[in-house]
Amino acid sequence: MRKQRKHYDKDFKAKVALEAIGGEKTVQEIATSYAVHPNLVSVWKKQLLESAGTIFEKEGKDKEVQAAERRQEELYKQIGQLQVENESLKNAQEIVRDRAVAVDPDHPKLSISRQCELLGISRSAYYYAPRESGDDRELTVLLAIMDELRNTGSTGIARLRSRLPFSGLLESRSGGS
Repeated sequence: MRKQRKHYDKDFKAKVALEAIGGEKTVQEIATSYAVHPNLVSVWKKQLLESAGTIFEKEGKDKEVQAAERRQEELYKQIGQLQVENESLKNAQEIVRDRAVAVDPDHPKLSISRQCELLGISRSAYYYAPRESGDDRELTVLLAIMDELRNTGSTGIARLRSRLPFSGLLESRSGGS
């Protein structure tokens, strides 16, 4: 079974490291008196010497400066985004009648969905293409189907094909009639 590692608290490490810095005892003597490995004493001493300069610095100032810098970066990012959106809206302002035309699909910084949001239209309105009106034959077939359904109630497609004179217009799912 493995031996569990010992964990030392920061006060104990500082006490041992300070004694090692004092130089009254050797690293080996300090290690034996505190029942730790001599390498740990050397490591803790080195860490204390390296971080000694930061002890007298104000902790809050660094955190405040970092927070202010982060906030400033966020604000600059937002300003840039708003400038891009503003330019896009200025261009779109000229085309008021059909706002979907104002969406630029190749815009380098604004997605189509963001442009639609700014213009106040749904994305589906941007992608919508009106169907061209069908020919009279289509309308005739639809009216005949409606009449047949009114007269007979519910009828399947096979019966409709057999009863309607222009059944060639009614295609099956496979593409044939």
